Amino acid sequence: MLREDIERGLLPGAVILLCRAGRLAERLVLGTLGPAGAAPMRADALFRIYSMTKPLTSVAVLMLMEQGGLSLTDPVADYLPGFAQMRVARGDRLVAAKRAITLYDLLTRHSGFTYGERSSVAPIREAHLRVGLAACPRDIAPEDFCAGLAAAPLLHQPGTAWEYGPSTDVLGLVVERVTGQRLSAFLAERLFAPLGMADTVFSVAAEDLPRLAEPFAGTETLFDASRPPQLDAGGAGALSTAGDYLRFAEMLRGGGRGLLSPASLRLMLSDHLGGDDTPGQAAFQSPGYGYGFGLGVGVRLADGGAAVPGSAGEFFWPGTAGTTFFVDPARQLSVVFMAQAPGQVRLRYRRLVRQLVYRALDATPTLQEHDP
Repeated sequence: MLREDIERGLLPGAVILLCRAGRLAERLVLGTLGPAGAAPMRADALFRIYSMTKPLTSVAVLMLMEQGGLSLTDPVADYLPGFAQMRVARGDRLVAAKRAITLYDLLTRHSGFTYGERSSVAPIREAHLRVGLAACPRDIAPEDFCAGLAAAPLLHQPGTAWEYGPSTDVLGLVVERVTGQRLSAFLAERLFAPLGMADTVFSVAAEDLPRLAEPFAGTETLFDASRPPQLDAGGAGALSTAGDYLRFAEMLRGGGRGLLSPASLRLMLSDHLGGDDTPGQAAFQSPGYGYGFGLGVGVRLADGGAAVPGSAGEFFWPGTAGTTFFVDPARQLSVVFMAQAPGQVRLRYRRLVRQLVYRALDATPTLQEHDP
């Protein structure tokens, strides 16, 4: 089906990896790296993963929690003082936030922050546009990002509602404040190197640009991966390969592998919405209802209650340019799908990959295994 989609011009190419019980069970490398005339897709192709950066940054925060560098109940203003006096949009007027935004609020997306460029609330949208805040804020200095976001009103009172927005970008800056390192440097040292994720970066070196996957011409413009960012956007700014991200997914499935304790991992991969707050953003419309939210990932609540195959405890997260991953611990399954296909077509593959993978598992219970 993926080959047919490539022939129909729905996407240039894709890499999909499927891991069962710690061994690579399927690897597909299809199509081309980009539009017509591009080189063939390659297994080590680099993809802009956008919001799949969020789970990486969330793990960084939990690492710091475990070593006593921070507590999740800490107000974000303890680390970034500009966020001490926040206001909330209420129609055409602004009211004071009733309490401080905490790091836990940022991790669970209950901070009140939203992506202003997508907001229908005029004071929020105008405040974000005025200072150039974008969903992937790579091209703004960290101090300008903080000042601009702190000056803009919140959509909700802190702690009251789930909302998609730049919460994880703020967490990335907290990591930098606690460690004295850029987020990219901390992740490279503490997470990427131990897992062998040598190709997960925030900008692509000149010698690696031939491996960079691109979308079709005329689709949404993606960020310039060759230019080092001013801000290591913890919510949207990384690039990775399918193999690298599979290593990360398998670390989460495998109990933390010494990088996170089992207790912290359970905290991350458990639902924190409690059934009282159903997210309505596009990220949750695919795969659909039946999912709650942990600390940086969506979490499936039950075997039923959802419109796609899966098991209770499955967790996932996608990226706006066409990438996605999911892990089903009950089936000892990790799957990474990488493509550069922004726009609404990306929603198709978030569902389609699940449907095809579970069909393959049920149809061929003894998949041929490859060396990792």
